[in-house]
Amino acid sequence: TMIRKGSGSAAGSVVVQAPGWQEERKLGQLVEDSGAVASRLEEALPEAILTRRVFLRGLISSPSGSAAVSLTAVDPHAEAQVNDLDDRLTEGAYLDEGTDGIVLGRTLAETLGVGVGDKVVVLASSSGEMASQLFRVRGLFSTGLDDIDALCGQITLAAAQEMLQLGAGANQIAGHMPSTRDTRRATRGVTQVMAGEDRAILPWNEALPQLAEYAAFYEAQTYIMFAIMFAMVALGIVMVYSAAGVRAADVYGQEH
Repeated sequence: TMIRKGSGSAAGSVVVQAPGWQEERKLGQLVEDSGAVASRLEEALPEAILTRRVFLRGLISSPSGSAAVSLTAVDPHAEAQVNDLDDRLTEGAYLDEGTDGIVLGRTLAETLGVGVGDKVVVLASSSGEMASQLFRVRGLFSTGLDDIDALCGQITLAAAQEMLQLGAGANQIAGHMPSTRDTRRATRGVTQVMAGEDRAILPWNEALPQLAEYAAFYEAQTYIMFAIMFAMVALGIVMVYSAAGVRAADVYGQEH
């Protein structure tokens, strides 16, 4: 569950990206024909939920102030199936198919002095060109993590593509399988579909190495805890049987 939720919000079971994006994470590093790629992956992985994302950093401002912002541009319908951000809304509603909506972390909204229905301006750059667009706050969310709630938000993929003139490009196309146990099979399938093409194809543990390290640590910790519990139970059983054997010997000795 931890892996599924963690990878769902930032990657997927398997991701297709532009070469070098994993290391540099530049907005201009795009899978140009992301819609066509997603359609091909859908045929290869019919049980997967396909998401396309653009990740951008910039400046967000309101009449009351401004702040740095990290935005993820998403397809709202697909994103809601793999990311629980829509369930963490404390006010307002999640994104719809319009291009003027934005959802913000509650702490970020407080910094800007805005609420649901207010307008904000996002300023970002792609390939050296600055672009800005007006958005209306649709909802506020709270993840319980101050670093996220004070910095992050979401807009629609269509809005980012329009604002930054990305065409059909996306930084990442992700396939979300029903179980993390399907990761290897999904990666093999995507690799076959993308054979000979200049794409970076990564399973979730390579796309999110920090999550993979934490999961491995947690798993090792769990095995150690189970080993200690097993040893304690085994010792208890041995002691019980030993005590029972002593009592049986005493009884036998008294009878004879």
